[in-house]
Amino acid sequence: MGLTWNPDFVKSPAGMAQAGQVVFALIGGIVNIFGGSGLLGFAFWSALFISGFLLLMHICNMAQSIEAGFPYFSKVELGYAVLWCVVFLISSITYTVLFTISVLFAYVCTIAFAVDAFFKLKNYRERMANQQAATNNSNLEAGAHPAAANAAAGGTTY
Repeated sequence: MGLTWNPDFVKSPAGMAQAGQVVFALIGGIVNIFGGSGLLGFAFWSALFISGFLLLMHICNMAQSIEAGFPYFSKVELGYAVLWCVVFLISSITYTVLFTISVLFAYVCTIAFAVDAFFKLKNYRERMANQQAATNNSNLEAGAHPAAANAAAGGTTY
């Protein structure tokens, strides 16, 4: 695989979601310095650095190389997106009462993380379906009966 520069990732919907996380976390973190809360500050700055690093990994195609060696990397990314979506949602709801301007950026970050989690889940399900289909096809090519291949995949035979 190797490292190659792929700026087209930012033009994809998943890339736009990650770029939105980075941009709005930076703006929200700067605004939060002037009268925000500690939880929002933590959420903004950690999202900026972690999402920025993940975005850079995808632009450099390093994520695909890591995923080839560590297949659970996509699950880790999905878990990060879901966890930070929940953190931003909780902090947004909690600090809406105080209504600082940084809460608006927290809501936008919540939406960006939810969209990113949606794309990561969709990609994960497609990958698992392709892997399941490849497993079934390899069983059929090896001479296994289609009903046996279906039973091996956990399906029911009638």
